[in-house]
Amino acid sequence: MNSFKKVILPLLLVIIFITAAGIYYRKSQGLSPLPLNSIKKSETQTFKTVKIGNSSIKAEVADTDAARQKGLSGRSSLGKDSGMLFVITNNKVTPTFWMKDMKIAIDIIWIKSGKVIQIDKNVPPASFGTPDNKLKLYSPKSAVDYVLEVNSGYSDLKGIKVEDAVSIE
Repeated sequence: MNSFKKVILPLLLVIIFITAAGIYYRKSQGLSPLPLNSIKKSETQTFKTVKIGNSSIKAEVADTDAARQKGLSGRSSLGKDSGMLFVITNNKVTPTFWMKDMKIAIDIIWIKSGKVIQIDKNVPPASFGTPDNKLKLYSPKSAVDYVLEVNSGYSDLKGIKVEDAVSIE
C-alpha cells in the first residue's frame, strides 16, 4: 500500500493532468477532440464551382463539423481542377488547419469577402507517425469565410494570387 501512495498515485495524477491539458489545448486551438477515423463519411456530397480568375474548380463542400474535421485526410489523390471548399461558419475567428493523415501536398487558399487574402503554397503532408502535438498548424492572418484546398502547385499553374476575385456557384 505504501508503494501505491509513493509511486502509482503520483503517476496516475500526472497522466490525468496531461490528458486534461491536451483536451484543453485542442479545444482552444479549434482542433477535433475526436479521432478522425471515428467520423462517418456523409452519404451525400455537395459540390460547388469555385471561380478564381480564369480557373474553375469543382470543389467538394465541407460545411459540417464532421466534414471540416475529416477534410482531405486519407485521400491519395485529388482530381485535376478539383478541391475541397471549407465553409467557415464563424468568420470572426481565424481557423486552424493541419495535415493530419494527409497523403498529398496541397495549396491552401484563404478567402474573405469574395477575395483571395492569402495562399499557403506546396503544403506537404506530415510525416507518417507524427504525433498530433507535433503537427504544423496553418492559419490565415485574419478571419476568413472560406478555405479552398487544391493540388500542390495549382495556384502557380493557374496564376492565382492574393486579391483575386472569387465567386462560388
